[in-house]
Amino acid sequence: MANSICSSSGGRDPLLHLIGHPLPACIDSPCTSGNLLSGSTNGVAGAEGTDGTAGSTIDLFLLSLQKPILLFLFPGVGAGAVQGDTPSLSSSSSSNCKSNLPARACVSHLLSVQRCLASLRAAERKTTGGELEIFGMSTAPLRELEEWKERLGVEFHLLSDSSLRFTQALELPLLASSTSSALPSSPAQSPSAPRPLLQRLTLLLREGQVVGKDLLPNEDEAARAGERAMRLLEPHTYEEESAV
Repeated sequence: MANSICSSSGGRDPLLHLIGHPLPACIDSPCTSGNLLSGSTNGVAGAEGTDGTAGSTIDLFLLSLQKPILLFLFPGVGAGAVQGDTPSLSSSSSSNCKSNLPARACVSHLLSVQRCLASLRAAERKTTGGELEIFGMSTAPLRELEEWKERLGVEFHLLSDSSLRFTQALELPLLASSTSSALPSSPAQSPSAPRPLLQRLTLLLREGQVVGKDLLPNEDEAARAGERAMRLLEPHTYEEESAV
């Protein structure tokens, strides 16, 4: 059964098309380095093998045919912001806080997932007996995601959709603050062109399709992404009513 968590706004759900949407095949998303996946490696490929070393890629369609996947989409920022973000989290400087706000929000988002890793995997085992795979995804290039993973110490892999092929195939929502509010007609972009930024969104993938979604409407909810994702794994459809 498809699970959806959203705020009731009285209008048409702009992400309704995602539920039941088949995942695109033959899209190999570059993956951060490190030990990768237990058991079968169908859906995992790489120039240097399937052990998560540099050069590994993930085909989310193939992998979801074997295992359920929670995919946490986040905007990501440039490498410079990653380098300067973590030390400034407790900074009292208003200028630092303002300039690092996008990075701060992504840090809280990813650390929420890290905090809930064990609980999420346990919830899936309890419900279906299966093993859950967890990834983050951004349109940032892989080298920047490697820095995210190393500096934050998260124990799940980050995927790069810098080609925008996955984003385009699923018509994933972009942040209104992106310089480009619409996807380019071709994945190829000029190196100097600003990249579209994904909205913060959690997708549950099973058997080659999207079966659950949770749009994170603000930074506070992004900081609870891991806890909110627990409800996607429950065998019910959830509709979160907006506060009166």
